[in-house]
Amino acid sequence: LDLKAMTAFHDSIPSRLALQVVPSITSGSVTVVISGIQRMQSDDAIDVVDLMGRTLITVPLPYTRATVQTQLVDISGLPAGYYHLRLAGTSAAAGVIRR
Repeated sequence: LDLKAMTAFHDSIPSRLALQVVPSITSGSVTVVISGIQRMQSDDAIDVVDLMGRTLITVPLPYTRATVQTQLVDISGLPAGYYHLRLAGTSAAAGVIRR
């Protein structure tokens, strides 16, 4: 049994990583649901990014072996506007409106 070959094959399978933000309009906190996690890294985090591409908030994610994770993100300190929440280092993102 070639474990290296199996690991390489597993790593080549496309991830179905997705972010969902609930609620999508808020004046306080949102719950971010991350699904399709294949492998957590010690530096995984959710970034809150403005329309200029600036990272305003970074919320570290605790390590888990689960394929679905939820994380509360407080955006109450930000001005009203539209923001992207993204899993750092990936293309998984979702939008939220801060009113």
